[in-house]
Amino acid sequence: MLSPGDEVIDSGVMNVSRLGQAVSSEEFQVVRRADGGRTIVSVVTAADNSFEIPARWDYDADEQATGATGWGKHADGSAFEVTLTRDADAATMSVAYESGERVNYQGKCPSGCLMDMMPGAIPQFTMSRRYDADRAGVQDFRWMAFVLNQDMRSFDVVVSIDHVRDFSVARADGSEITVRHFVFDEKGSLDGSGEGYETHSNLWVDTMHRPIKFKVGQTIGLRAGFEDIDDRLTPR
Repeated sequence: MLSPGDEVIDSGVMNVSRLGQAVSSEEFQVVRRADGGRTIVSVVTAADNSFEIPARWDYDADEQATGATGWGKHADGSAFEVTLTRDADAATMSVAYESGERVNYQGKCPSGCLMDMMPGAIPQFTMSRRYDADRAGVQDFRWMAFVLNQDMRSFDVVVSIDHVRDFSVARADGSEITVRHFVFDEKGSLDGSGEGYETHSNLWVDTMHRPIKFKVGQTIGLRAGFEDIDDRLTPR
């Protein structure tokens, strides 16, 4: 629900597939708040309807993450709510289960770090807004993350992102769109177990930082309505 002075600056659906098979769809809305900050809300629905996961992310006027909330489910169907907060460099992941139990996880989220609530994909595009084009080159972003459909978490995710190029693409209706292409490598560990992972990803946005497409391994997300340019968004 919008407050006075709020403005919807983007909305759409990101369809996600893996090896050509539909995985999920994410319906999202981005709001520019009256205070200059930004809020993302989304609902991820599994292609087989096995889950429907809503989440919200808040940023201040400088695109610093200030908080996030998501609602998930265990494999047994029990629900939980997750809230991510930070105070200076200290961060908290608070998990409230429907049984009434609440568990808090403490970690570090240094100034400038971002917050993720997977399987939501839209927050990763915030890096295009935070990327310093004047400095250019590879730039690192620290993340804290919670996987809502698996009840897994991490305070230790580092993403190294680089701007590949801007290029013009002709649309099927005869118009043109300028696309910005980014690549990034992600390293992290989940649940504090020390079990690490690494991924290589591609992001494509327009000049207003609106998400168009992402590719992470064999998983591809394509914004509905942009199918006509999909084959020209080539990963690196």
